[in-house]
Amino acid sequence: MVRAAPQQMVFVTGGPPATPFAGPGPSTWTNPEYALHHARSWESPFVLGAMLPLEAAAHPLEGAGSRTVERYRSLMSELAASSLPVVAQVWGPMTTAATIVGLEPFVESLAGSSAAYSHLERGLEATLAVTEATLETHPALLWIGEPLAALASPQSLCALWLPAMRQLLARSRAAGADPVVHVSGPATHVLDAVSRAGASGMSITADTPLATAREKLSPHTVVFGNLDSMRLLDRDEEWLRNQGARMAEEMRGHPFIATPGSAVPERIPVSRLAAFVDGARGI
Repeated sequence: MVRAAPQQMVFVTGGPPATPFAGPGPSTWTNPEYALHHARSWESPFVLGAMLPLEAAAHPLEGAGSRTVERYRSLMSELAASSLPVVAQVWGPMTTAATIVGLEPFVESLAGSSAAYSHLERGLEATLAVTEATLETHPALLWIGEPLAALASPQSLCALWLPAMRQLLARSRAAGADPVVHVSGPATHVLDAVSRAGASGMSITADTPLATAREKLSPHTVVFGNLDSMRLLDRDEEWLRNQGARMAEEMRGHPFIATPGSAVPERIPVSRLAAFVDGARGI
């Protein structure tokens, strides 16, 4: 799909839609009609499903978490009825584990404590429960948000994270969804683990250079990235257009989908986001 595209693909993961939304309900990602409008207004290759609150993702089988997961399943089913491929989002086992046991105890355990194994096992159990509910809606991509992976050493990634991720990725593929792993921050040391896990794609932020991702990942792994979304607030349209064009040129010949970064602010001017999109597409 990526290689056959007539021009550079751009997946607009946030911010305002290119055209005003006049549909029912609030303009949020938990509103399927808005999500579809947003994707179509930017001619994105996918429609982005909402992300579960971390607390619900950490406790998906009990109380409020269970009810939130059921609501999420319903919203995803509405998106699945559209003509666009759907990207479902789940939190990865490491990030979920840190939510369950607390960030500080979890990070401390990564230094070599045997508790890290039990922590990650709990995180994987919760992640798999949410993933099962998500995959029932038959998404095209399973977007696994694992921002905390960058905090782990290469040794911890290999011993702890890689076996868990292989289970998760295998379940995704068995259901027909291509798994994409998102890691925030400086993640050069995570690239090898993602490649060994066999992810179909990896999403990186501006802290991880595109050239490094291209060098270390398999030539078949789609790279998603990697504008710093804050530049949409403090840079002008010419700079953003040039950045989009530079990214597309730098990744020419490697499967690549340009994105305007993570957590794209809703308040950015549409014209700035459009400049980046046009630059990446070569318009």
